[in-house]
Amino acid sequence: MAISIHPIELIVKDADVKRGQPCIHGTTTRVLDLVMPYLFHHRSAEMIASDFSLGLAEVHAALAYYYLHIDEMNAAIQAEDARFVTLTEKIRDTGKTQLLP
Repeated sequence: MAISIHPIELIVKDADVKRGQPCIHGTTTRVLDLVMPYLFHHRSAEMIASDFSLGLAEVHAALAYYYLHIDEMNAAIQAEDARFVTLTEKIRDTGKTQLLP
């Protein structure tokens, strides 16, 4: 019997959506948005699916994408963290409780 490979096409990159970051197809939900609660907040795939109103397959596709592209994704996580630190410092330096009016 011949082997057949069935791709699961649930992750997309579109330059016009979330600056080309990998997202769940048909949504603006980034892979990072799903991976970070899994890695850092110990949320189960089922919990994340419920939190984001997604199917379990979509969450598992995001996790698979993360592990298949771990260096790229870890760099994106570090960039996200650096962005958060920069915004936090701007808020602190301005004395405001938020940056937007």
